[in-house]
Amino acid sequence: MLDACVLYPAEKRNVLMWIATRRIYRARWSRQIHDEWTRAALARHAAGGVVTPERLQRTVALMNEALPDATGTGYEHLVDSLTLPDPGDRHVLAAAIESGSHVIVTENLSDFPPHALAPHGVKAMSADAFVLFLLRMAPGPVCEALRDHRASLLKPRYSRAGYLQLLHRTQLACSANALLPFKNLI
Repeated sequence: MLDACVLYPAEKRNVLMWIATRRIYRARWSRQIHDEWTRAALARHAAGGVVTPERLQRTVALMNEALPDATGTGYEHLVDSLTLPDPGDRHVLAAAIESGSHVIVTENLSDFPPHALAPHGVKAMSADAFVLFLLRMAPGPVCEALRDHRASLLKPRYSRAGYLQLLHRTQLACSANALLPFKNLI
């Protein structure tokens, strides 16, 4: 289950999406999670005009088209029965439980403490830890996905070293460091 905070900013979302479209893992989200990250993007870029509701809805549509089975539904009945430090995050755990997700990928690890997730067979991981886990499990397919992601970036274009620097700036530093031995594959 991808939490809103890993779907925005775009760079992190794109890395996770490129890996997911290769079926290296099964990405999941909900409409409510989409609403959260798009609201955050709009709020951050309210005066800039580059990020518009129309562009964000197009991004959501493209994500849903790329991974048509990713949107979880039918979890709402679980929300009120769950306890988390931030009650506003219960829908994420509920969607994870209902979809059979074993991991919530989030940057807000303190909002998803192990004692609250363990009874549901779920754990929380940062995006960096998750990508690192996937890299260790399937280095070839992950490198192929990241190679294709790098090739898709045209403005600006990234060298292999530049792409690893982008991952560092995107808070995927451990993953970038683990990719160093595979640099020629990305």
